Amino acid sequence: MNPDSPGRVGARLIAGAAAGLLAAAAFAAPAAAQDEEPAYEPFLHGDVTITEAAPGTTVNVTPVFFQQQDLAADTAAVVVEFSDSVADRLGSPAAQAAETYDNCGDTAGGGIACVITGFTGQTGAPFTLTGPIGYAIDAKAPGPIDICGCAYTVTTVDAATLAAEYGSITDDPESANRLSLTPAADQAWSAPADTAAAAPSGAVTVVTTEQQFDLYVSGLESWSGSIGDQPSQVLSVNNAGPATAFDMSDEGPGSYVFRGRMPDGVELVEVNSDDSSRWTCLDESELAAEYERTETTALDRFDFVCYFESVLAGTKYAGLQMHTRITEGATEPGRFEVAPTYTTEYSENLDSTPWNDVWVVLNGRPGIPLARNDFNNDGLEDLVSVRRSDGALRLNTGNGDGTLDAATTMASSGWAGFDVVMAGEVNSDGHADLLVRDNATGTLYTYPGDGAGGLKPRIRSGSSWNTMGVFTTLDVDGDGMTDIMAVRKSDGGLYYYSGNGDGTFANGVLLATGYNYIDAMISIGDVDKDGVEDVMFRLSQTQQYWVFASTATEPVELSPTLGEPEGRRLRQLVGAGDLDRDGLLDLLSLDTRTSGLYRQSFGLTGWVNSYRTVQSSGWAGASLPMVTLDRAHDYDEDGASDILARRSADGHLLIYYGTGTGSFYSGLYTWGTAFSGMNLLETAGDLDGDNRPDLLARTSGGTLYVYPGNGTGSYVDQRIKVGGGWNSMSAIVSGYDYNDDGKTDIIAREASNGNLWLYPGTGTGSHAARVLIGTGWNSMSLITAVGDLNHDGTADVIAKKNSDNCMYFYAGKPAGGLKNGVKIGCGWDVMNAVAATGDFNGDGHPDWVARHTNGSLYLYKGNGAGTYSALVKVGSGWGGMNIIA
Repeated sequence: MNPDSPGRVGARLIAGAAAGLLAAAAFAAPAAAQDEEPAYEPFLHGDVTITEAAPGTTVNVTPVFFQQQDLAADTAAVVVEFSDSVADRLGSPAAQAAETYDNCGDTAGGGIACVITGFTGQTGAPFTLTGPIGYAIDAKAPGPIDICGCAYTVTTVDAATLAAEYGSITDDPESANRLSLTPAADQAWSAPADTAAAAPSGAVTVVTTEQQFDLYVSGLESWSGSIGDQPSQVLSVNNAGPATAFDMSDEGPGSYVFRGRMPDGVELVEVNSDDSSRWTCLDESELAAEYERTETTALDRFDFVCYFESVLAGTKYAGLQMHTRITEGATEPGRFEVAPTYTTEYSENLDSTPWNDVWVVLNGRPGIPLARNDFNNDGLEDLVSVRRSDGALRLNTGNGDGTLDAATTMASSGWAGFDVVMAGEVNSDGHADLLVRDNATGTLYTYPGDGAGGLKPRIRSGSSWNTMGVFTTLDVDGDGMTDIMAVRKSDGGLYYYSGNGDGTFANGVLLATGYNYIDAMISIGDVDKDGVEDVMFRLSQTQQYWVFASTATEPVELSPTLGEPEGRRLRQLVGAGDLDRDGLLDLLSLDTRTSGLYRQSFGLTGWVNSYRTVQSSGWAGASLPMVTLDRAHDYDEDGASDILARRSADGHLLIYYGTGTGSFYSGLYTWGTAFSGMNLLETAGDLDGDNRPDLLARTSGGTLYVYPGNGTGSYVDQRIKVGGGWNSMSAIVSGYDYNDDGKTDIIAREASNGNLWLYPGTGTGSHAARVLIGTGWNSMSLITAVGDLNHDGTADVIAKKNSDNCMYFYAGKPAGGLKNGVKIGCGWDVMNAVAATGDFNGDGHPDWVARHTNGSLYLYKGNGAGTYSALVKVGSGWGGMNIIA
């Protein structure tokens, strides 16, 4: 065969395969004119599709074709050709046809040809090959995609063509390793819908199994220098995935594109490559038209566009050198983007992590964003918090270097029962304001700042806000005024309330559903500097953080410790603006275990940098300006409280999932019989500091354990030993923080003398030295830790006095004790079990359940004032339970 020619059929195969692959539409070549004379095409070709082709394996292709014309009188041989894939890397095809038969050989154009002599044929009959053709799939091939896009053809040649183009291939009819044609079963052939398309060639489709590449841009993060400097920078395209980004087309400038928008204040003088032959960069005059025809991009303009062919797995493509000039300082960053120029019907994206396809680059002389939380009008970010011990509202003014001054008092008391959010400017007076929910009444207020570190008279902004869970403030609709984003408890809907610019808000608009599975919502400002404010959510079940930057296609997922050591326990976080004036926005977090306050900066893509210590301790009794939820009884973290009960008959511990509206979902779910031998079970709240509710259990021998909840309605097998000797306690309750240090505690009554002890939690499942908080408690029964029943910011207790069968409310003291009891109801001799439930009906107030001696279960709806508004029957047959927790 002539090595300089792919052969008459081979040339047609290559052209057909190229046309069938996904090339950039803007660079498609015009179709060739068709020959008007009828073509000699003796065979119709059936297509072949192979799926689930694993990279690194060989797949077998055995096509079926149909003889539609008599063979030409001068036929010397039938030639069967299979093309290699157009997709390649540095000339090596992603799918390569193998010539394993004696009468087959390679073609110069890529692929194989097999010469078959002595075939007489039969018009009107289907045929196939006597053996398969193997296609070797590159081990680094991406998927799922048609990696082949190949074609095959069956035709005849005369003696002259056979000698000229296929002379190197010999067909020995006596060979034991010979490929030939054989009749196919009639049912194996299906007539194609388009016979004209099936006449020249058949398609060979090989769809690979999943294996993705991971393209991303690396290089500089900011342009450094003074105004007038002309720095040069080199950026590279990298592939961190297991698959090679193959060149998928013979046409166009390349299968992938690297394009960018320069940061404001940085002028692009020239772009070139350290290996210019591997890049095809568009002229500046072509950029506007290129932007118009680009369907999907994260950029608002193109300052350069360069195409390239492929990137091997685990390697870096040749660097692109950028010669620039710094003209001014600016805040608008640049963005560089890498993307394929083709699409695939088999996968939405072959890139495993598309969020890192965009690289954000700062002008090294950024403009500093205006301080959003500047309460004293010095141009620097400040921090507001509530001291729970006395309900004081505190202000720590910022110094502009990431540190805070000592706190001053904005209000001396009354704020412990409020949810507070630093809202930026709400009433259009030029000063930073607060958005506040009074949890006792559900009323929402705007507290305008006075610009001097104080507050003006509050503005009533809404009512019934106790039906909402987490909320925060940001400009959702882009009108320049502060709005509210909030989650409704009853339906998990995400709502936004458009700000009116006067401290009030319009009615809520539903944005999405399913947000009952987040337990924190944090406004973080415009981290990606595109002019749109961004937000961060915490997923309640996994405790991961999702950063939603408006320029990203997917959220950035951060670990529960925000990338820091596993020992950190974060419950409270707040977007703090640019505390150190470096042009990057900061996040403050309070570590429950150390009581330290820490700062991390957001990168422009939503990632956070390593933390820096603002204050190493002293923040245990503080509430940061964010909304936190009571999920002490929400075992599946869906925003609704649940109840545990152990069945006497078989020892099964059952979980009753709450609906969030005062009832249970139907169906019984069990934790099994592992707790059948325990003599005490108590819902414990978050004793180990991971923001998930746990279970306290005491063995018959008196050992007390914490069973950590897993956030999905069950528990972790690795229990934590609290200690032994707990059989000396005749009552043990938990679930809440009784000394306002931010950690869940245990309260226990000593059987021998009636002393009531507080065991301060450490956030690790253990406790510190106990503190006596009451005496004479042997006269009480049905002792229950109900949470903050009167919304003063401190957890409370209820208990029945045996002498009068009345229920008493014991308000908690911030230091850990209990105030004198207040009678809230009598006739409790008919109740033989009480359990706290948190907010069981979704009205924002803690509730509890009580079991009647007749087995009926009643819900007592808390009213936010230390007592209850009504009771309602929520179940019957509960007399068969020996523990309710």
